[in-house]
Amino acid sequence: MFRANNILRRVLGRFADQSSRFITNKIQLNGIGIHYEKVGTGNVVVGLLPGALGTARNDFDHQLEGLNKDQFTLISWDPPGYGLSRPPERDFNDFYRKDAKMFASLMQALGYEKYSILGWSDGGITGLIIAANYPKNVEKLISHAANSYFSLEDKRLLSAISDLDNWSVKMREALLRIYDEKTLRKLWSGIIDVWMNSNDVCVADLSKIVCPTLIIQGDKDALVSSEHIGFLASKIKNSEVHIFPNGKHNLHQKYVKEFNAIVEKFLLK
Repeated sequence: MFRANNILRRVLGRFADQSSRFITNKIQLNGIGIHYEKVGTGNVVVGLLPGALGTARNDFDHQLEGLNKDQFTLISWDPPGYGLSRPPERDFNDFYRKDAKMFASLMQALGYEKYSILGWSDGGITGLIIAANYPKNVEKLISHAANSYFSLEDKRLLSAISDLDNWSVKMREALLRIYDEKTLRKLWSGIIDVWMNSNDVCVADLSKIVCPTLIIQGDKDALVSSEHIGFLASKIKNSEVHIFPNGKHNLHQKYVKEFNAIVEKFLLK
């Protein structure tokens, strides 16, 4: 783990050297050292929330580097127990709500009273909870590949990826650059256990979301059932949907220009 953190710090240091508008730092919140990144100088502040096991750079590098830095100030983080926000160990007990409260505290500590949220996958669930519970702070919400409950179909899809040994070499190696194998397997086992034993996560929160909301999903997402698109749209009053034909779970990393253009248009209109 020590070696993995050193490697990631060297990578982040290289990014910092390349751009004077890139800031990576650590802040103490409730006794936990939270790693966050800040990119851009624009008036529109956006929080980027990574998915399971994710970090700011691993999940959102294409957005941190690709979104307009003159129009946006982008704040992303490594959630508690992930990436460079270790220690402590990841606590999976009610972690979506804990992450939501922690990220809201981070934005407050950084001096941002008003901001929008772009959340992907697990970060998308966290984003739904933040928007519902901090309506005076969240101006717009982009929920990408997110769900408010776990259906039987979701659990069937997730069971196919529950064994790390069945992952592609590329997927596994990306995370092994962040975690040692023992840590990765422990974290993955923890998150799979939560997913497979969860049903309702934040359904009641959806009706409390009042900000303009964009729901994004790929029609070939192999991890989140397509039923969630219509469900989210029906429960979030001021919402619209964009479906990517042939898009998979991580479409924001494959269709970068199109995804970023949609995000910018929605946040700026």
